[in-house]
Amino acid sequence: MVDLAVFHEPYSELDECDDIKSCIALKRLMTSLRYYAVLKVRKEANGLAIFEDFVFNTYQKVPLINDYVHVRAKHGAQIADIQRYFVETVKLFPAACNISRCQYTSRHQQVKQDANSPNKIALSSTTHFYAVLLDSIHFYIFHIFDVGLRVPPQENQVQPADDMKEEDANRHYDAVFARKTQEIEQRQAATKAFDRFNAGKNAKFNIQVDSNESVSIAAQSNNDKTNLDKLYVYLHRSRVHQEVIAKLHQILVDEEYDTDAMDDDFNRGKDDGNISVALDASKCVVCMKRVLLSLHASMSAFATGCRFYYWPKFKHLEQLPHDKEMAYNVNDHGGYKVFDLYVEKKWNSFKEEICHYPEPFDLQHYNEVVRVKAMEFLQSNPVKRIRSSVDDEIDGSLVDYGVADGAAMSYPNVVCLILYCDETELSRDFSLTFRKKHAFETLEQVKQRNRAYYWWSKILRETVELFGKNYFVDNGRSLGGPLYTGISCVLNITQFTMRLSGPTSTTKQQEVAVSFAKSNGMIMQLNNDEGLAKFGRAFDCSWLSKYGEEDERLFFGGYYVINVEALYILKTNQKFEALVDAMCYLDKMVNGDSLCTHSLSDHRAKLLCHLIAVTLGESVDEEAMFDPYILSSFKQYIESKKHIQLDLDDIYDSGHQMVKDIMLHTMEKRAVDEVKQCAIRKATDLVNLPQSAILKIFRDVQHLTIRTTYAGGAHFYSFSLLSLLNCISGSMVRRVEIKADVDGYDGHGECWLDVLWADEKRRSEIVSAFKDAKYNIALVAELMGEDQRERWCIISK
Repeated sequence: MVDLAVFHEPYSELDECDDIKSCIALKRLMTSLRYYAVLKVRKEANGLAIFEDFVFNTYQKVPLINDYVHVRAKHGAQIADIQRYFVETVKLFPAACNISRCQYTSRHQQVKQDANSPNKIALSSTTHFYAVLLDSIHFYIFHIFDVGLRVPPQENQVQPADDMKEEDANRHYDAVFARKTQEIEQRQAATKAFDRFNAGKNAKFNIQVDSNESVSIAAQSNNDKTNLDKLYVYLHRSRVHQEVIAKLHQILVDEEYDTDAMDDDFNRGKDDGNISVALDASKCVVCMKRVLLSLHASMSAFATGCRFYYWPKFKHLEQLPHDKEMAYNVNDHGGYKVFDLYVEKKWNSFKEEICHYPEPFDLQHYNEVVRVKAMEFLQSNPVKRIRSSVDDEIDGSLVDYGVADGAAMSYPNVVCLILYCDETELSRDFSLTFRKKHAFETLEQVKQRNRAYYWWSKILRETVELFGKNYFVDNGRSLGGPLYTGISCVLNITQFTMRLSGPTSTTKQQEVAVSFAKSNGMIMQLNNDEGLAKFGRAFDCSWLSKYGEEDERLFFGGYYVINVEALYILKTNQKFEALVDAMCYLDKMVNGDSLCTHSLSDHRAKLLCHLIAVTLGESVDEEAMFDPYILSSFKQYIESKKHIQLDLDDIYDSGHQMVKDIMLHTMEKRAVDEVKQCAIRKATDLVNLPQSAILKIFRDVQHLTIRTTYAGGAHFYSFSLLSLLNCISGSMVRRVEIKADVDGYDGHGECWLDVLWADEKRRSEIVSAFKDAKYNIALVAELMGEDQRERWCIISK
C-alpha cells in the first residue's frame, strides 16, 4: 500500500519552498495520485469508499486544490524533474505511464471508451470532481511531453552552425522553431482522438477563420443562405433598384462568377469591366465594390472581436467620458458609438440563460459538474484571496460596471470561468458571438447572437477586467509575456498594438499554440511588458481550468492594448520579428502610445523606412527586400487605419529620429513661459506638423488627434493651423482634435491655443480659411480629471 504518513504532518500552506524535494505540497499531491491509482476507484466499490474517506477526511478536500495551485505556480517549469524524481529516485510510481494505455488521459481528454469495457462504478458529484481533478493532474505531470504540449528544454537550444545555410537561403527561417514544430508534429499522433484538439469543436489558442481564398458567389453557406442571397440583401438595403439586382443575378449565374473573378472584373477601381458595362448602374457597381473590399478584408485579416457593453450607464453614451479615461488610452471602438455596442439581455437571470444553452450542454451537466466544481473552488484559498481592484486613475470607465473595489470572487464569477475553460464546444459557440460570421453580417445581427450569452459575457468581462491582474500588479510573473495564440490559417495582421475585445485565450507555452493551430496556421507572439499594455488586465486560468496543461491566460474587453511581438508561419517555419517590432513601433506612434520603453534599433528603423518607401511607390527596387506576407500585412494595416493619434511630446522625447523624419516636420519644444511668444506662427510655418506623407501612407484616415502639450502643460508644441489645413485638404480626414493642457492642474492656466484664439485677427483668418475648405473649427474646454482642463480645437467636416 501507499505510505500516507505525509498527511499526518500538520497542514501548512507554503507560498515559498526551496525545491521539489522539500516541497510538502508536492509530496502530498504526488502521494494522492499514487493512492488514487492503487485504489482503482472507478472499478472497485471498496476502493471508492476508501478514496472518499481519504479525500473528505484525510486530505480534507480543499487542501488538495490548494496544493495543486501551489505546485502549478511554483514548480510548473519543473514538470520533467518532478516526473523523474518520483519515478526514478523516490520510486513512488513503479514506471513511467504509457499514454496509449493511460485510462486517466482517456478520461481527461474525453476519448470515447470501448463499448465492451467493464462497467464503471458510479461516483457522487463531489467525488467525481476530485477524481476528474486527479485525472487532470496525472496528465499534467506525466504526459504533457508525450503529446507535444511541452518540448524538453534541451531541444530548444540555439541552432548549430549547420543551420546557418538555411537561414541564408531564407532570412526569416527559424531553425529552432522548425525543430520544435517537427517534434510537436511527431508527438501529435497521440492527440488525434482528443476532442479538445478537434478544430471544429474548440477555438482555444486558435482563432478559427475560413481560409478559402475564393468563395463561389452561388455556393451554399452553412446557414443555408447563399452568399449570393446575402449580396442581394445588401444591395436591397442600399436601395438599388430591383430590376438592376435581377439583371446582376442573371449575369453572375450565367457567367459562373466567383469572388476572385468579380475582383478581377472590377480590377480594383476601374469601371470598364464586363459587369460594370453590362449593368450600366453606377450605384450598384459602387455597392458591389464595397462588398468585394469587405469580403477581401474579412477573408484575409485577423479580427479581435467587438467590445460590447452590458451595463446601463453605457446605454446612451456616444463615447467613453473624457474625464474618466487616461488621455493616452483613447478607444474609438472601430468607428462605432458606445451605444451601438450596447447589448440587451435576452433572459432575466444567469440561471435562466444557462437553461437555454445549446446541446450537448444541459442542466444536468451543469448541476453535477459545473456547479460542484465552482462550489469546491470557492472554498479554496486561491479563490478566497482574489479581490476586485478598481483604480479610478487607470481603470476609468470600468468603475461603471458597479463592482466595488475589494469585492470577493462570487459563485457566478467562478462559474463563468469554468464554462469558458472546461466546456469546449459551448465556449467555442460563446466566443463566436463577438465576431462577424461573414462579411455581410451586420453589427445588429452579431449583437443578436451575443444576447443569448448576455449574462455570461457581462460577468466574465467583470471577472477578467476587475478581478484579473495587470503587468504591474503581477510584476510580470504569471501574466507577463511572451504570450502566444494561434490562428487556423495565415492571415494579415491589421493592428500591431491590438485590443483583444472578444474573449481571447493565450498561453505562456508556445507548444500549446502550435498544437492547436496545426500545420497551415500561424502563431502570434504577444507581450504586455511596455507602454499602455502594462495596464491591461488578464486572468490566469491555468489553476482553475480542467486543462491546466494549456497554461491559459484569458484576455477579454480590450480596454488596453497588447503589443504584437512576433509572427510565426507554421508551414514555412518562418519567424517575423524585426519587421513586426518595427511595425508595432509605428502603430504605437500613430496610436499615441508611449515610446519611451520601446527601444527601436537603427537597423529596424531603416527597415521600416524602406517598407514605407516601397508602400508609397518611391523605391520599387527595394520591394524584393520584403517577404510577400509582410508587404501584404503592412498594406492591409495602413488601409484599415481610420484614426491617428499623435503625442508630440512623447514623439519628441522618445521617437527614433529616422521615423520622426518621415512622420513629422522639424519639431520645437517650448516651455510654458514662452507661450505668449510662440503660440502664433506664420501661416506657412511647418514646425511640429505631420508630414504630408503620413496621409499618403494612411490614406483612409478620417480622424486625426494631436496632443500638443506635456501632461499639465509645462511644455508645448504649437503649430500653424493654416498649414495644418493645407496638410488635410484633399485627404479623407473629416475630424481633427488638437489637444493642449492648461498650465498646471488648477484649471486656471493658459495654453498656446488660448493665446492663439485670443488674437481676433488671426482667429478670424483661420475660421474663414477653414470655412472656405468646408470645415468647421472651434475651441472648447474639456474637463480631464480633478480640476485638470484641456483645450480642444475641434475641426470637423
